[in-house]
Amino acid sequence: MTPSPGPSRRTLLRGAVAVAALTAGSGALAACGGSGGVSNSGSKNDQVKLPGYRAYPGIKPDLPGSAGGLSPAFFSYPANPTKVYDKPPLSGVKASAFAMTWAPIPPSKGDNPFWQEADRRIGADISLTITPGPDYQNKLATLLAGNDFPDFMQIQGQPRDYPQLMDAKFQDLSEFLSGDAIHDYPFLAAIPTACWKPTVVSGGIYGLPVPRPVTGFPLYRRDDILAGMDLDPDPKTFKDLRALFGEVRDVKRRRWAFGDPLTMHDFVVACLGTPAGWREQGGGLVHAYEQEGYEEALSVMSAMVKDELLHPDGFNTNKNPKQWLNAGNTVFQNDNVSAWRQWYQDNVAGPEFRIGALMPMSYDGSAEPVHQIGTGIFSVTALKKASKKRIRELLTLADYLAAPFGSEEYLFLKFGAEGRHHVMKDGNPELTRTGRKEQAVPLQYITDSPYALYTPEGRHIAEEWHAFCAEFLRKPYQEPVIGLYSATASRQGPVIDKEIQDTRIGILSGRTPLSQWKGAVREWRQAGGDRIRTEFQKELDRRRGA
Repeated sequence: MTPSPGPSRRTLLRGAVAVAALTAGSGALAACGGSGGVSNSGSKNDQVKLPGYRAYPGIKPDLPGSAGGLSPAFFSYPANPTKVYDKPPLSGVKASAFAMTWAPIPPSKGDNPFWQEADRRIGADISLTITPGPDYQNKLATLLAGNDFPDFMQIQGQPRDYPQLMDAKFQDLSEFLSGDAIHDYPFLAAIPTACWKPTVVSGGIYGLPVPRPVTGFPLYRRDDILAGMDLDPDPKTFKDLRALFGEVRDVKRRRWAFGDPLTMHDFVVACLGTPAGWREQGGGLVHAYEQEGYEEALSVMSAMVKDELLHPDGFNTNKNPKQWLNAGNTVFQNDNVSAWRQWYQDNVAGPEFRIGALMPMSYDGSAEPVHQIGTGIFSVTALKKASKKRIRELLTLADYLAAPFGSEEYLFLKFGAEGRHHVMKDGNPELTRTGRKEQAVPLQYITDSPYALYTPEGRHIAEEWHAFCAEFLRKPYQEPVIGLYSATASRQGPVIDKEIQDTRIGILSGRTPLSQWKGAVREWRQAGGDRIRTEFQKELDRRRGA
């Protein structure tokens, strides 16, 4: 397996703090016997039989998906949703989970009728440790350092010594999910095969995927604000976009261009034609850190920070830039393509609120931008080791959470109970104020259904969303080492990444001169980057029969 399941909203967002937290999370492995003796060879992982895909015969989409990763789109929710469970699948089963949220923390179960009704419908007693997104990595590290795990553990990215960690502390699900075995859980079986690949490690299936579109990070924009200023929302090059950033900045109105320097730097890198992570070039692997485009993007970004285009709290590790965009304190923000729906659900600006999106464009018209795709997941949820009976109970619970679009169960999980949590408007569920608060229980980060491009706020949103994804996927690029394993990347990658990310953040913030970047890259290579390259190249050659 690769040290990352591919570009996802927070693996691309992570900086030095996140990487350091993940590094700290592996400290207890030796004490629990997890180090040594664990094989995570590519040849062994290639032999794992993935779950047997079986599509759920649901409703026909209004705009079709594709085998290349385009998710289907729906303009409305079915008038008579199918009830896929005629009774709760479990009976009084207790289950615990750790999950992040990027929404406000919901009321606790005792004060939350949605949570109570979810328990009743599933036949379970679900306890959740809910962690705000900015605090997730630190909380994950704390949990991994101990031995008191919940039943479901959401893991984004891969901590140090990931194979040893999974083998020592979490359940190999192969006998329950490989091949036709997954058909005991029909809604998990409907999750596309590609989503399961990042769950494979140490010759087994070590978790449940949280499916998301493969399309990479859009740069979202507040189209209503741009329209009010009579500004063109579709610049042709990044240089044009840079000028637009200057137009929207208005410190007196507490409005800046964007809120996160790291994801914006990633966007500039892509505009300069440089992929994130590893690429094949000149007969071998080259990392983004070593590319001229990466360093040039550091220069571009540090200049934009100096010009105060970044929100003044942009380097705060506990920031939530989504809230700034919704409040109009910023006009642009990079995020996962699945956030398209959430922008509208979290809208606090009123009926004029309108979101658009940009994909990486050529920096100055001279080079092709990179449209980098991920693996189709947001994170992996590992299950704590337990008896076969217990694992089957937990998988039954997860199967309910993966209920498909068009079902009554999906409608409840996403929009709660009619009347209290949502009202039907023009055939679509619209969350009430109470629904926005109570329904924010992050059950979708245990696992989720195959992704559907649907939001009740309007047909035009689904059309724009689908069109963006289709255009992005016309020339997709995926990092060649996804699905491969490097022992050095697993053990030392977080440490050496922290060091070079510290330099990156220092340059972007103006504390470190750009002239130090090349030296930081040399140190990264000597500390393990070159060994990671060699190990990945060996795996690539093996896969291709070289």
